[in-house]
Amino acid sequence: TDGAIMRMRFVTETEHQNILTKLRDKFGSSENTSAVLEISFETIGAAVSANLRERSTYTAIAVIIATILYIAYSFRRVSRPVQSWKYGVAAIIAMLQNVIIIMGVFAVLGHYKNLEIGIPFVVAIITIIGYSVNDTIVVFDRIRENLIKLGSDNFSDTVNKAINETLARSINTSLTILLVMSA
Repeated sequence: TDGAIMRMRFVTETEHQNILTKLRDKFGSSENTSAVLEISFETIGAAVSANLRERSTYTAIAVIIATILYIAYSFRRVSRPVQSWKYGVAAIIAMLQNVIIIMGVFAVLGHYKNLEIGIPFVVAIITIIGYSVNDTIVVFDRIRENLIKLGSDNFSDTVNKAINETLARSINTSLTILLVMSA
């Protein structure tokens, strides 16, 4: 027996039945429904999508707040010359920049090449978020270590030293991510 899995845009129940009728007309009579047998039919309607979008928005806001609070707590010992919560906000901005660039590229591809996104795209975005926040925290942790060792008298030199110390690691991480994403 041959089988097929069909993926398509959201269809109403009427469209669904019309598709089944046309398939049965082409591949078998309506009396002989075994020629075209529908095993399952799944759809995500607008109500489910709206509910998922709303829950995702609340979850994203909670994660952003938790990240800012965690980083603020971790950097409480070096809150001069920059307040510790600002490190958290900077980490979120860096993460958003990375995500917005990727989503923008896929929005353009979707518009011009009819590229659809699905679960693998969401997984890729979550992976990018994880790597972005991790890399930012590594740099910030080096800044924190240097502030404790060297003090905050020359903050820009301390930040520059920390970035230079973590630059090779950041480049290697980015290249690894690109390699995985291109595969």
